[in-house]
Amino acid sequence: MARKNRGDTSHSDTYHVTSEINRRAMELQSLHTKTIFMQVITEAHQKYAFKKLWNFCIMDNHIHFLITPGKTLVFP
Repeated sequence: MARKNRGDTSHSDTYHVTSEINRRAMELQSLHTKTIFMQVITEAHQKYAFKKLWNFCIMDNHIHFLITPGKTLVFP
């Protein structure tokens, strides 16, 4: 059974977004990889116009973001 539609979200909502590397591999361990990841975050921020990227944490095997979107989102 599919889950219910979350509906519209307010552009003032803040989300805690996390993501983990497959098999808990330490792929983000090196400073070089973290620097590249930061460049990708910067490009995504410009492309998707987040209202606010409150904070983030790049761990060796996962990431955390606190983000407020710049416009109303509709989640399926």
